[in-house]
Amino acid sequence: MTDTDKIQCTPLIDFNAYPVKNVLDALLQDKSTKNNIIYATDAYLDAEPAAIETAPILIKQISGDTSTVNIVPRMQKA
Repeated sequence: MTDTDKIQCTPLIDFNAYPVKNVLDALLQDKSTKNNIIYATDAYLDAEPAAIETAPILIKQISGDTSTVNIVPRMQKA
């Protein structure tokens, strides 16, 4: 995802807002493995070099003042 893509994509969910921030740990957890869900795409590598396809999505990457990744719905990526 390039800087231009970030400007065009409006976040649908504010990960820093109540009640999402209170349950983000649970939302990111894969219920079968108990590990965080993975990116499963290389679309975020420009924003976060650690965001490889098999890497887990971390709260610090998507929320807070120092977030590096703007999660985008599949529809907006196409």
